[in-house]
Amino acid sequence: MLDDLCHPLVYVRDHINEHCPDADPDQIFLSGHSAGAHLASLLVLDESYFHRHEFSLSNVHGVIATSEIYSLTNPIHDSKMNIQNLIFRLFYSINLLYPKEEKN
Repeated sequence: MLDDLCHPLVYVRDHINEHCPDADPDQIFLSGHSAGAHLASLLVLDESYFHRHEFSLSNVHGVIATSEIYSLTNPIHDSKMNIQNLIFRLFYSINLLYPKEEKN
């Protein structure tokens, strides 16, 4: 997936002036929400993907990552007494106790 994200970055770098003549190809911002934010963050933290596509990290001026997941070990990330964590556990437990019936 991260290799796939490099293709549009190379295209933007190489063709941005065709669409916006005053744009600077060294001022590209990456942004994403949720899984997209996670992927954008992973991409800029490992330059090997950029090297494979002859793209420089210096072309990326910043990353705007919103609602990303950095750890999958605890989806709520806080103490067990956090209200969000309690609600998550309640709904998760209900789904385990009362799974939806399969339709034939």
